[in-house]
Amino acid sequence: MYVLGDLSHLDTLLLDTDLTLHLLLHSQHGLHIKTDTIKWKNTHTIIKHTLDSLREVEEEWLALDPVLTTCVAHEIFPLQATTFATTSIFWTHIITKIKDEPHILRQIRVGLLREELVQALSQLEGLRSCLAPLLALRRQTCPRLFLLPDTDLLHLLTRGEVSPCGERSILIP
Repeated sequence: MYVLGDLSHLDTLLLDTDLTLHLLLHSQHGLHIKTDTIKWKNTHTIIKHTLDSLREVEEEWLALDPVLTTCVAHEIFPLQATTFATTSIFWTHIITKIKDEPHILRQIRVGLLREELVQALSQLEGLRSCLAPLLALRRQTCPRLFLLPDTDLLHLLTRGEVSPCGERSILIP
């Protein structure tokens, strides 16, 4: 499984750097490097937004991975499972690239990685929204399911186990 891990050290570093750049931008003694400071601030902002996008994609990916990688999901949601598989390959490639490639900062600086992450996030959110009508229908048929979050309900529906309503599989009508 490909996950980001603990990024608290990086968050602290970004916060410290942001404070330093803010002080430099508003200091009378830093006027001679103001243009360079603005460039650094812009690069810093892109890196921060890219990190936020990485976290958002990871959160969506982790929520959908146990649901859309099962054999039952491939039978019931073939298009969504295929789209998720493509996004999963992209996610694996990005995490591997970040880990192994020393020149990833160059791609982050120009914002290319963030744009790719925004596209992947929109695909993952689209997958989740495609599944929403099915979840609403199943919640209407079984009132106990109203209390479950979408992720847990999707997991329950795709496992094919006995549901709280006593049906064998509530995805198949």
